[in-house]
Order: sequence, then structure tokens, then C-alpha cells
Amino acid sequence: MKRNTFLFIFLVVQVALVVALYYSKKDYGAFSPEENLLSFNKVDVNTITLEAEGEQPLVLKKGPDGWGIPSYYNFPCNQANVEDLLTKLSDLNKGWPVALSTDSAERFRVDKENFVRHIILQNNEKIMTELFIGSAPSFRKSHARVGGSDDIVVVEFSDFDAEARPVDWFDRDILNRSEADITTLTMDGYSLKKEEDNWIVADLADGETSAVEEIKKLLKKVTGLTMESVLGPENKIEYHQDAPELVFSLQLASGEQVTYTISKPEKDEHYVLKSSDNDNYFKVILWMVDGIKEFTREKVVQSSNIEIPFEQAEEKEESNDGATGSN
Repeated sequence: MKRNTFLFIFLVVQVALVVALYYSKKDYGAFSPEENLLSFNKVDVNTITLEAEGEQPLVLKKGPDGWGIPSYYNFPCNQANVEDLLTKLSDLNKGWPVALSTDSAERFRVDKENFVRHIILQNNEKIMTELFIGSAPSFRKSHARVGGSDDIVVVEFSDFDAEARPVDWFDRDILNRSEADITTLTMDGYSLKKEEDNWIVADLADGETSAVEEIKKLLKKVTGLTMESVLGPENKIEYHQDAPELVFSLQLASGEQVTYTISKPEKDEHYVLKSSDNDNYFKVILWMVDGIKEFTREKVVQSSNIEIPFEQAEEKEESNDGATGSN
């Protein structure tokens, strides 16, 4: 029993000596787990490369007008999403390493050939830093390794924070207009116009009024129209833009008029949208357009001439006759 205890203590001491020797070689004396994992200035970053294992890298480029995606028709990024990514990366802490050898990189999926995400930040051609994101030890956390280092740490970062697909980065709301910027909405068969802070149906007939609540619903759907993906600048025959399902126009406070033409490809379960102020065609999901199509003139107009049921009309007539006879 004493011999086993002695061997166990001897083994523990040996392991402690090996670890101490390794850490002394790597100069961890001044190590602080609260230090930033990556060293870069967000302002200087103008190229971001995002790569998922086995897929083509996605490059985001910063130009005079902000971040864009060169391989995706040079379409603008959602600027806030890119800035959010850079902020998350700059805020990552080193933490204590969970592994220190090159052999561990493949096991934790942070190897050059085996990774979940590979992120490169550049200033023009100069690589500022690169990070390998690997397996997830828990929710919203990942193993990570900085390029050029063998240390593997756990960071509060998910592979979902660095998706490598254009549809996760392009600006879906680029065609959206604020209701405050619109003065007139022209649909098929009727128009809505803004009078001071109120929206009304133009050219109402006698006895007609505007259905205010329905108009609010329509405006919300029109201003909330977003794209699912960018189809590019080519008008393909299968889009059927020459036979649209829906056309509507917005007159803006600036004086500009924007027309939206929406068509339905025969074999696809989506709509194709073309805006007069953008060169590209866009894929739009069905329910968004269908929700606008259901607003006919009859839905946004209500009549003040309420028909009286036959029985009530008959009673009213008898009552009037009785009143006349008593006089």
C-alpha cells in the first residue's frame, strides 16, 4: 500500500516538473488570460477572408462606400454585421491554454488542414492576424488557435459568427424605404397618399372613406420587403419579368420615384424582384409578396353607406307609417 502511494506521488511530481519546464520554456511568467487574443486595429482592416473547411473562401472588401462582397456581384455588405464581427474578434481574451502541442491542433480542429473556420484579417496584402476556429466544447464557445502559435484556447465565439456564405453578409434591406420618406404609394387600381401625418386613399368616391388600419398594415409590408438572395444583373427569360405578378411604385419626399416589378418563375417557389433604382434582380420569398398582393382597393376602402337588413328596413317602414297615421 505504501509502495503504491509512493509511486503515485512520484508520478504527480514528475508531471508537475514537466509542465513547469514546458511553461518556463514558453515564457508564461508574464502571461495574463485577460489579454487580447488577437492584436490588430479594426480601423486598419480592409480585407476579411472567411473560410469553411472544404469550401471556397469568402472575401469581404472595404472600399470608399463601405464593405462589399466582390464575388457576389460586388454587392454591399450589411455594414453593422461586419463591424460586429471585427468587434467580437478584437474582444477575444487569451484565456488559459487547453493544449500546447502541434499534435493537438488536428484533434481540436484548429489545424491548417482541419478546421471549422479560418479567418484572415488584412490591410491590403499584409496579413495582420489569422485565427482558426475549431470544435465547440460548449454552447457559443469554440476551441481556437492563432496563426503561428501552438497554443489552443477556448473563446466565446461560434462558427455561426463567421459564416462563409455571401447570403449571410449581403445587405438584405438595401431596397427598403422608410415610411417617413414615402409620400405616395401607387398600387394596381389605387393610390395612397400622405396628408400631413395621415395616409388616405386617393380619389375616393362619395360615401367612401379610407380604412386606416388596413393601410397601416399594407405600408408595413411594403417597407419591410427584404431579399433572400441576389440573382445578379441579368434578366433571364425564366424570371417572366415581362408578365409581372405585382407592380407598385413609391414617390419619395426627395422627388424620386421607385418602381418595383415582381414576377414568378414557373418552376420555382419564390418571386423575382427588380427595383428601378438597382441593377440587380433579387430572390424574394413567397409569403412576403403574397402578403402585399392581397391588398386590393376594396381592402383599403370602406363605405359609409351601410346596407340595412331587409327585416330591419321593413320594421322601420311600418314604424314610419304608424307615426304618420297618428298625426
